[in-house]
Amino acid sequence: MSIIANVESELRAGVTPDRCDVVVVDDHAVLAGALASALSNQPDFDLILTAGDVEAGARLMAQVRPRLAVLDVRLDGGDGLTLLAELPTLSPGTRALVLTAHVQPAVVSRARKLGAYAVLAKGTTLPDLLRALRAVAAGRNLLAELPVGSDEGRGQRLTVRETEILQLLAAGRDPAQISRQLGLSTHTIRDHVKSIRSKLGVQTQLAAVAEAVHLGIIELDTR
Repeated sequence: MSIIANVESELRAGVTPDRCDVVVVDDHAVLAGALASALSNQPDFDLILTAGDVEAGARLMAQVRPRLAVLDVRLDGGDGLTLLAELPTLSPGTRALVLTAHVQPAVVSRARKLGAYAVLAKGTTLPDLLRALRAVAAGRNLLAELPVGSDEGRGQRLTVRETEILQLLAAGRDPAQISRQLGLSTHTIRDHVKSIRSKLGVQTQLAAVAEAVHLGIIELDTR
């Protein structure tokens, strides 16, 4: 069963919390407005505010301190996961549900580590989204209830040194360059790369980098 199917299977509890404030952060004004309108028509959601970028979202979180935050992954001026990481400081106690166009293991893994309570696809139906929001408002962490998948397990087996080498490979360094940068022999670097390929279940360095990005172990520098 896919991650999104697993998450959506957790949305059947029908939990009804007290009325709560919600801040929606999405750079698509039409989508944010539609969601805010839908929530405002529900008896258990109170103040519904929207923001279109990370900076505006951060200001609202600090001012309102809502019970719930709905964060789009892709935002102007950053991303929703960056804002998620700042929530404990901006608005302690706010519980976040992350929306993304494509639910991928890397997104779910990072969101889980940053404290999100749920990750849902933007195509999730309104009834399922409402069930998720009500469950999260009532204190259920839907991501914590999911078993850690085999994909995440593979990434967790990599050592700190192996992760460092993977990041350098992703930056375009070859083993000889990495050996000079880290002060290790080329033979040692090649042994690490062999171990990385084995742990990730791939045959080439390129495939190892691609798989590590997919799993959220490393990030590509797109600057």
